[in-house]
Amino acid sequence: MSVPNSLAGVVSIDSSRAGAAAGFSGFLQMAIGAITSYIIGSLLADTALPMVVAMTAGAVLSLSSHLLGQRPEKA
Repeated sequence: MSVPNSLAGVVSIDSSRAGAAAGFSGFLQMAIGAITSYIIGSLLADTALPMVVAMTAGAVLSLSSHLLGQRPEKA
């Protein structure tokens, strides 16, 4: 649900570079997913704990990037 909104935000900054921004955004999504999958797969645990840790870390990173990326309201 958030991918279309984030992609619209990425490409709306500079319309002359919209293609490069969209491509880089897709690259980052795939790269982060691949790296996370590799790390979780390497942990060879018999429990769901590595996945819980990865999902929690992803949620914390998402929330922190959202809070840090907010623009202050105009007075």
